Amino acid sequence: MPVFDIALVGRAGDAVLPVFEAMLEKAVHICDAKFGYIYRWDGDAFHLVATYNVPPRELREALLRDYHAAIGEIIIKYSGTLERYAGDGVM
Repeated sequence: MPVFDIALVGRAGDAVLPVFEAMLEKAVHICDAKFGYIYRWDGDAFHLVATYNVPPRELREALLRDYHAAIGEIIIKYSGTLERYAGDGVM
């Protein structure tokens, strides 16, 4: 079984995307799933790095979750106040 340094993978950026996509495709087939996601944890938040066969609605919702998480972090960093999320808007 190949061994790899996960910290190195985290610093590799887009160079490892094809590897994650291939891993995910195989995992979806092995699990007899319809679609799948791979998220990367950077110590503070999860980041979507790969998807396979995700329906458009599911993908849109996943991207909005990531967007909302990122905006929330910025609001907290600058001591802002978040009232609510409205679609892709933040109030």
